[in-house]
Amino acid sequence: MPVTDVDLMLRIQAGDEEAFRQLWDRHAGSLMSFFFWYGLAREDAEDGVQEVFQKIWLAKENYQPTGRFRSFLLRIATNYLIDRGRSIQRRPSAVSIDASVDDDGTDTQRLSDRLAGNETPPDAPLESRETRDWIEQAILRLPEGQRVVFILGVQEEIKYSEIGTMLGIPEGTVKSRMHSAIHHLREVLGRERKKP
Repeated sequence: MPVTDVDLMLRIQAGDEEAFRQLWDRHAGSLMSFFFWYGLAREDAEDGVQEVFQKIWLAKENYQPTGRFRSFLLRIATNYLIDRGRSIQRRPSAVSIDASVDDDGTDTQRLSDRLAGNETPPDAPLESRETRDWIEQAILRLPEGQRVVFILGVQEEIKYSEIGTMLGIPEGTVKSRMHSAIHHLREVLGRERKKP
């Protein structure tokens, strides 16, 4: 039977450093992708991954095996982003759609390859690539609350109720922020498509 993330966390609670390394190997790359989606530059994303895993190690005694581990991980990552935003009082820097990252943290896969529905071959019409760029930039310009909800809901495929729990807000607020984010993205895309 495969070892689950919860099994690893329980071993980590007992001080098992090998279990911690296994958890890192499983999730560091996808956490980098999450930070890239949020708009962090590579160095900032790497710092974020380190911070999140440090928080997991330091809070290991408080871990309760309820719910999915991925939700626990993303709650810590989201809180890190919110705290980071408060401390620097500025928007995160934009990341190029051609930034490279792979699930294991190596530089082999472009961010554009990781975007949902990105099946466009290199010789596809320029309009398709431009559309992806517009969407990426529009996501980066969303207000923080909308951006976090959009990324957690769309990229990470987390249910609204779970996002609400993670962020400490009612599910109705999550739905409202998602609606606003999607409305904003549709407006931006509509304006860009009308340009000559």
